Amino acid sequence: MNLPSRLLVLPAFFLALSAPVVAETIEVRADAWPPYNIQPGTPTPGYVVELLALVFPQGGINYKISPWPRAVKDVTEGKIHAIIGATKDEAPGTVYPEEPVGATCSTFYVAKDNTWRFTDLDSLKKAKVGAVSGYTYDSGPVDAYLAAGTVPAVQLVGGEDPLQTNIKKLQAGRITTILEDANVMSWTLKELGLPADTFMSAGKAAAELNFIYVVFSPTHPESAARAARWTEVIRQLRADGTLAKILAKYNVQDWKK
Repeated sequence: MNLPSRLLVLPAFFLALSAPVVAETIEVRADAWPPYNIQPGTPTPGYVVELLALVFPQGGINYKISPWPRAVKDVTEGKIHAIIGATKDEAPGTVYPEEPVGATCSTFYVAKDNTWRFTDLDSLKKAKVGAVSGYTYDSGPVDAYLAAGTVPAVQLVGGEDPLQTNIKKLQAGRITTILEDANVMSWTLKELGLPADTFMSAGKAAAELNFIYVVFSPTHPESAARAARWTEVIRQLRADGTLAKILAKYNVQDWKK
């Protein structure tokens, strides 16, 4: 992908990192999940994509959009090197770095005039919920309910940009609520030119934030070194202020501050 040239001007500390890796182009996939990862080859490809370009400058990265279940399958089987945005439960067997790349808060959204609110599973049974196939939302009862549910009570969508599909369904009244990360919903509404109050928060799927990661394929011999390099560089970028500058571009707060 054609990332801005400013991403290739690296501080001197990158030359002395203790976790060397082979200068190989890293194949990265995920479905569109802004502001974490957006469209390849644009000035704002997503803050995780920009961070990956800084962490692996030698061989660079080749980031492409892919449906999430396929991305998880491909990284697990070694067809690609890494995926963006996996929770601890979404890609078992892959190589996780110590440093996450963000924290997600799965929130239920409804139309402004809808009084439905999520309080427990009984309340969820009174709604038609739109979610994304293969996603982890609470690592608990909500995920279990979605996995066992059937249409029309549970409507799972896939593809490369599933949130826009769910937004259209909610606007058309085909579902009662969308379950989505708060940062992703805010960014997507802005990109679609919709007011921030188009939908209202109707409760959270889990009380605590869920950390997300860039994870690496278990079949590639360089994955452990890449995970270690990711952790080391992200910590350095946090310390020198570079991480804060990149996050500010996407209106995101550091998940460890």
